[in-house]
Amino acid sequence: MPVRASLLLFLLTCPLVLAAQSGFGGSYSYSYSGVPLPNLPYTATFESKTVQTLADGTTITSTLETKEARDSQGRTLHQVVRTLPDGNQFTQTFVSDPINRTMTNWSSGSTVASVNHMPDPGEIHQHANVSPKKQQTQAANRPNVQLGSKTIFGVVAEGTRSTRVIPAGSQGNDRPITVVTEEWRSPDLGIMLSLSRDDPRNGHNTQEVTALDRGEPDPALFQPPAGYTLQDRPAQ
Repeated sequence: MPVRASLLLFLLTCPLVLAAQSGFGGSYSYSYSGVPLPNLPYTATFESKTVQTLADGTTITSTLETKEARDSQGRTLHQVVRTLPDGNQFTQTFVSDPINRTMTNWSSGSTVASVNHMPDPGEIHQHANVSPKKQQTQAANRPNVQLGSKTIFGVVAEGTRSTRVIPAGSQGNDRPITVVTEEWRSPDLGIMLSLSRDDPRNGHNTQEVTALDRGEPDPALFQPPAGYTLQDRPAQ
């Protein structure tokens, strides 16, 4: 897949435009922001849980762990750890380097790390834009409700509750679908620390930070493990 098409796929499928720092979700993709945030280092671990209730009352619960880090240069790491049915773990790692305009990713199921060379940020936003008219036909967003602030792992977070209504008929639905999201974001670090989302299509999803360190992360986190082959993919 061409790099631009791959990038657009990242941007459109990432569950939170999380700023590329906070990614939560199921089938995993991760967005490249192209905008560095220097001198705001941190390392954090998150736990994500999704509970889906089927028509017969059966519930399906899935969990995964994510690790995030940002160094003083503005490079970010996002690592997803899944526990497989056999008890083994599968890890996907994404490293975004906005200074060198690269997105590097690798997984525990391979010994190849792909280094994607990205276009400049202006071109990224040009390709990712969705027209306001199309957005209005897809969903109506109600005004956000401010929830105040609270301290999470020593960091002040500000809360917001948002409601998104998907009109009847826009996705084959015979009634409107209401999605309610509660977010707690650190304005200092610029990352999400807690999120709760009720979406009738996907169930109830929660993401909570379980560890947070504001020190400089280990530089080795931003490099593929020893023995991995780097595969360059030029911008197209």
